[in-house]
Amino acid sequence: MRTDSAYPYPQTAVILAGGKGTRLGLTDRPKPLVPVDHRSLLEIQIEWLAGQGIKNVFLLLNYMPEKIQDVIGDGSRWGIKTQYVIEHDPLGTSGAVAQLKGKIKDDFYVVYGDLFSGFLDLSAMYRFHYDKQADVTLLTHPNDHPYDSDLVEANDDHRVTHFLTKPHPQNLVYSNLVNAAVYIFSPKALSHLEENKFQDLARDVFPRWLNILNVFSYKSFEYVKDIGTPDRIEKLRKELTFSKTPQRKALSQPKPCVFWDRDGTLVDYVVDLKNADDLHLKKDIEVPVKFLNSIGVMNVVTTNQPGIAKGYMTHAQLTAIHKKMETELGNRRGWVDEIYFCPHHPEKGFAGEVKELKIDCDCRKPKTGMFLQAKDAYNIDFSKSLLVGDSHRDRMAAEKLGVGFVAITDGEGKIDDLRPNVFETSDALKLKEFFAKYFKSKGINYDSH
Repeated sequence: MRTDSAYPYPQTAVILAGGKGTRLGLTDRPKPLVPVDHRSLLEIQIEWLAGQGIKNVFLLLNYMPEKIQDVIGDGSRWGIKTQYVIEHDPLGTSGAVAQLKGKIKDDFYVVYGDLFSGFLDLSAMYRFHYDKQADVTLLTHPNDHPYDSDLVEANDDHRVTHFLTKPHPQNLVYSNLVNAAVYIFSPKALSHLEENKFQDLARDVFPRWLNILNVFSYKSFEYVKDIGTPDRIEKLRKELTFSKTPQRKALSQPKPCVFWDRDGTLVDYVVDLKNADDLHLKKDIEVPVKFLNSIGVMNVVTTNQPGIAKGYMTHAQLTAIHKKMETELGNRRGWVDEIYFCPHHPEKGFAGEVKELKIDCDCRKPKTGMFLQAKDAYNIDFSKSLLVGDSHRDRMAAEKLGVGFVAITDGEGKIDDLRPNVFETSDALKLKEFFAKYFKSKGINYDSH
């Protein structure tokens, strides 16, 4: 929801609504009119956009355009104005949007017509776009099949550095950051689209734009799903009505989280880990991670990495380690939603140390800076959250935060004298069972996973 009038929030959105819905088995209507509850997906999108303050919606049509025009009409039902642009010959996502040159003068949103995004906060995305002075901002998120998704690589400032389009090479090591097909375009970006030429935005245009435009990745935990197959649309219907996962993941909702220490908790404990080849996921750890993914509970990694300050490890080595971790999890259909690390260390006197990082910071556990940063970014409810760790630093951080502490007993091994804990285990399968009971007690519904 819009909360700051200082931002020139866009009032225009574009919906790419030309799909046929072949995989959905649709023969009597175009893909955006697939029923979700008592309404079509497109009606849900229009209602969502109107609720975000959008006044003008361009619908880019191709297949059975009259069906969409009959259902949506002039938009007055939602207090908006609709305009239709019909492609007689398919132009791809880029060519379709290029038809709007001269018709849009300000920043605007682009949304694919086969997405459910009804709880996404576009105003938060726009504040990010505006503050970064971006020409293009892409909504990105992790998913459970990154190995066959279009991936994005971004630097620490969230500027996109590479696009990795599918199919991927077999041994690709990646960050699980997937293009979610919701964009913000500036008029400058619109001017760089080629008219009357079949091109795909993700595959053909965005990689080229990295050299000429400011392209940023806005990472979100919110529920945005492609519903292009029968099993996906059925899953959406169940989650909307039973588990309420899409609603719970909204940015406006205080949400549960599991904070994971990294070494000895998610991955095997290695002293002073600095090489990605030495990182290995703990046995079966993807089981509890995937369970949390499935019920809409955040997985956030918080890890002290003093080796950077000490000069033992470079930032590039840490990035490679985290890519390896995300790749191994992604290949097992799980993901972490965010990774926070503290590169500082308070003690001086190490050969090769990085002096500017030798500080007594607020983020090094057991201090709580990383956790508070996550809370502010994602609206995390500590009263429904847990910290999973293997050291006294993790235990002390949990006490300061007021969250339950789960002790992993075969990690670093420095928590034996600190009791009681919410739960103790070295078995990932038992950890998943504990999560199921704990979050059910917190009122989080889910079907059998």
